[in-house]
Amino acid sequence: MKIKTKIIINLLLVVIAILSLYAWKEYQEIKHVAYLKLEDKRVRTLNRLAENLELPLWEMDEVWVEKVLRTEMPDLFVSAIIVQGEEGMLVSVLRDQGKGDVLNKLLLNDNNDLFYSQSIVREGDIIGVVKLYLTDRQIVLQLRQHLYQTMVNMLVLGGVIIIVLGMVLTRMINRPLARLLKAVQSLAKGLDGVALDINRKDELGLLVKGFNTMRMNIKQREADWHHALNDLSIAQQELLTLNENLELHVLKRTEELELINEHLQIMGHELEIEKNKAESANLAKSIFLANMSHELRTPMNAVLGFSRLLQNDTNLTEQQQEGLAIINRSGGHLLNLINDILDMAKIESGRIELEKIPFDLAILIRDMIDMMQERADKRGLSLMLDQSSAFPRFINADEGKIRQVLVNLLSNALKCTDRGGVVLRLQAKEQQDECITLVIEVEDTGRGIAPEDIEQIFLAFVQVGDQQDIQKGTGLGLAITQQYIELMGGTISVTSKVKQGSCFKVILPVEKTKLQEIESLPMHLVHNVLHLKADQPKYKVLIIEDHPENRLLLKRLLEFVGYQVKEANNGEEGVRLFQEWSPDFIWMDRRMPVMDGIAATRMIRALPEGKKVKIVAVTASVFDQERQILLDAGVNDIVTKPYQDTDIFECMARYLGAEYDYTDKPIANRRVAKVESKHSIEIQTSETRIIPEDLREELMAAVVSLDVEQSLEVILKIERLDKELAQNFRAMVDQFDFQAVMDYLNKEKEE
Repeated sequence: MKIKTKIIINLLLVVIAILSLYAWKEYQEIKHVAYLKLEDKRVRTLNRLAENLELPLWEMDEVWVEKVLRTEMPDLFVSAIIVQGEEGMLVSVLRDQGKGDVLNKLLLNDNNDLFYSQSIVREGDIIGVVKLYLTDRQIVLQLRQHLYQTMVNMLVLGGVIIIVLGMVLTRMINRPLARLLKAVQSLAKGLDGVALDINRKDELGLLVKGFNTMRMNIKQREADWHHALNDLSIAQQELLTLNENLELHVLKRTEELELINEHLQIMGHELEIEKNKAESANLAKSIFLANMSHELRTPMNAVLGFSRLLQNDTNLTEQQQEGLAIINRSGGHLLNLINDILDMAKIESGRIELEKIPFDLAILIRDMIDMMQERADKRGLSLMLDQSSAFPRFINADEGKIRQVLVNLLSNALKCTDRGGVVLRLQAKEQQDECITLVIEVEDTGRGIAPEDIEQIFLAFVQVGDQQDIQKGTGLGLAITQQYIELMGGTISVTSKVKQGSCFKVILPVEKTKLQEIESLPMHLVHNVLHLKADQPKYKVLIIEDHPENRLLLKRLLEFVGYQVKEANNGEEGVRLFQEWSPDFIWMDRRMPVMDGIAATRMIRALPEGKKVKIVAVTASVFDQERQILLDAGVNDIVTKPYQDTDIFECMARYLGAEYDYTDKPIANRRVAKVESKHSIEIQTSETRIIPEDLREELMAAVVSLDVEQSLEVILKIERLDKELAQNFRAMVDQFDFQAVMDYLNKEKEE
């Protein structure tokens, strides 16, 4: 395609595009004005109809109404008018059609007319509705005619442009380009070509000038090319020489790298040997520490045991008693240090293993709080438990290691706190696959830890901060705690501010306990409540609790002593059971789905029979504000989780007047060893021998040698057969009363 044709086409397209945009804009403006006029017509027509139809509709004169409608039909924009009045009155007119067509238009709405409606009001009351159908066909015809006229104008203008441009371009562009093309073809064939003499100052003139310059440059480059060929030949020769020298250099460098690689391999082998030696030395250190700790602890147990026995001697002087007390305190401190070293040695040597068993976590927490409360009271500190209602009662985990973690963290917090107190915060997050994540926080208001010391607090044999009067020990407590937590698959972290306190946070995954496992756990009856006294009424107790394990535990406890018990999963079900069963006493959980304990208590108290029933809330919250909300709702009292059996029985005795039969003997027919005085035990036997012969002999050998560790290991085996008997044995060993254990074992053998 010639350049002239391309220019004409492109210019024509530009002109058409511009004219099209202009025509489109003009078209839209005409359309907009036309529809504005139609809208104005619609308003005026509806207002006029509403005014003219007010009296005919009031008179319900259909002929008059139709005449009014006919007066609007000469307007070509009006397609149809429908008037609906009271008592089913319907009048309609349609251009060139009958009444039936108007109704079809109304019902089917299958046309393209514009529909409007307006209510007809007389004296404030709506007496009818006028519906107006307007057609925009006149607007469409007008727009279409304008479009046709615009297209014709554009075609005429395009033809004129093509003719004029063709003549101009032929004179100004085609002829000069033809001369330039001829000169280029001559130069391309290798001819010298001719210089063009077109004198113009436009782009063609510049193009001709550039051509003449190019012609001169080609001649110059031909001369330069011959010179470059000579220079290239010389450069190739020099490159060959450099390549030979480079090969020699690379060969020399490769030999040097091979020597360095051999040296690195030798160093790596030596480092591996040193690493193995270090690991062996570390293992040997751990074994040595374990053995030494064991060897030191055995005589230390004997020293402590016999020094405590001597304290019972009434013939000792006051000075001798003070000396024995110093021996016991110092020996106990030394024994704790040895135990920490032994635990750390076991961890480093890989001898620590997990023992997952189902156990009552609430009892463990309660025992821990009771044990630590005495230490807190001695230091004038507060010890608070903040337990979430989601915290589980029973779990499958290593009870001993969790106990040790809590002991270490709480002891450390109390030891580092001079005023204020310590809070044990317990939360839980349920996970998939029958798992629960425990979140345990121990927060104190103590001295705090400096930022530069936080990374060192979990290192073995390291203590940070001012140690003169603050801490005494090996610095192993937190190191052992971290190792135990990581062994159980958890993590521990700490945040602290100097002189403001610290917060240790433990995240620990554990397994849920199944209901059948909970049912198999032994009951913990502290006061050995046998049952309600014979003259007591059959009290009815309702348990409203959403956690099945908590309901099961409380139900077993109450049914064991003779209460009649029913259960409810939430407050709504509890209210229904109360109305049906009329219990004497209600244990009410605080947080439940569907309806919580506060709402359920208020509903029960609002019932006529709900005034006399005793309601006691069971909650994990220890804050006064939460307790006051429960009391305001109508509960008689509050028992805080985790509770002990005595809390339950004493509360019911207080509010029901219930009386119980107690016994100092075990509930089940088992043998129990109870320490009454020095070396004296009370033994009850059953027909079945509890302790197998091999365990009896193993325990006897351990206590004869005064070996606390070995004794506790054997007692742990006995615990699987008889938990209460094992607890008594453990209490004797903890008091270094080995003679009581031997007396019991010897008496059993005689029987």
